[in-house]
Amino acid sequence: MRARAVPKGLPKPLVVAVSFDPRVDTPKVLGAWAKARGIEPGEAKMLTGSVPDLTRVCESYAVHVGRNADDGSIFHTFATLVLDAKGNVVARHDGPEVDQKLLDEDAVEAARRSKDG
Repeated sequence: MRARAVPKGLPKPLVVAVSFDPRVDTPKVLGAWAKARGIEPGEAKMLTGSVPDLTRVCESYAVHVGRNADDGSIFHTFATLVLDAKGNVVARHDGPEVDQKLLDEDAVEAARRSKDG
């Protein structure tokens, strides 16, 4: 996902992907994942952290995460959130597919709110 349509003069959005499995998703693994998808350095941040930190993030944005008892794999809500510079949710899209036009519109709104303070 890329927010492409932010006009000049407005803050450029930052795309952040959060891993839910810090034991597997090391910075090296996340970097390779981004590179394989054509995501340029500086275009997005791939984040992971301690389980308590990830739990707080997930709870803050109503993203549900669990571990499959059979094979230990992670399952989670797939959500794309567009935030302004203060961390306020401008839009939320649930599911793995997000309409690019809607994402662009949300990114412009977030940039406007961020600029206006």
